Amino acid sequence: MLHIATVHWREELWIAPQLKYLRANLPEHQIWASINGIDIEPWRSQFRFAEDMQGDHHVKLNALADKILEVASDDDLLMFIDSDAFPIVPIDEKLLEGFPLVAIRRDENAAEPMPHPCFCLTTVGFWRELQGDWGIGKFHWTAPGGDRLTDGGANLLGQLLERGIEWKPLLRSNKFDL
Repeated sequence: MLHIATVHWREELWIAPQLKYLRANLPEHQIWASINGIDIEPWRSQFRFAEDMQGDHHVKLNALADKILEVASDDDLLMFIDSDAFPIVPIDEKLLEGFPLVAIRRDENAAEPMPHPCFCLTTVGFWRELQGDWGIGKFHWTAPGGDRLTDGGANLLGQLLERGIEWKPLLRSNKFDL
């Protein structure tokens, strides 16, 4: 089973396309969502869990992960994906290729070194063992301009580095900005 955690914030526009592409490109899955400022009722049947959750983006992702961990098996897959992101090709456990975690890394954005929650895939067992945390503030990096920064996913990178765990970054590959 694949469990998907996503946060939809004040914009219904991306719900239908995301659901369409998730259905088309993922194996059996359940979607767990924080839906804020959007009428949940027309969409509720599409989700295993859908609530208007409080807190920052990383707080909601951590809370969704906690809910998933309550019911999921260690060998289940766990995907975090932004509301305006969706897979355009099939995705399954093969994407991990022997790594415990694969995620977007946004080198183009202040040389962000951490896994980004716009797309991340791991196993429930790894997330549980790591006690994964999308939070900010415990880990900082120095941007090319010299600024010390932290952002969503920084704590997760700190956890991986602290344990010497290598993860697989997915890098931007588009040739044109839209």
